[in-house]
Amino acid sequence: MHSIGETLKIIRREQNVSQEKLCLGLCSKTAYSRFELGERIPDRLLVNTLLERLGKDASKLSTVMQSEEYTYLIWRRSASQAAAKRTLLNWKQC
Repeated sequence: MHSIGETLKIIRREQNVSQEKLCLGLCSKTAYSRFELGERIPDRLLVNTLLERLGKDASKLSTVMQSEEYTYLIWRRSASQAAAKRTLLNWKQC
């Protein structure tokens, strides 16, 4: 089973698309390279956009998250909720 970064790399290479061209206007080449290397996990919107650029329909791909990806997703969701709660509390105090 491949990570999403490995999957992007395989598809990108099959289509002979450079990292620079694929990520143009979306993220830096360095950030994209880290996705392919498994050093960072792209968010779902970015993954969908990259797949669309490669001519793939993200809704037709089945994905299974690796434990690191799931842990990151849970952390990101809780951080987002904490930030929203803090913003709401600050707004109510005004």
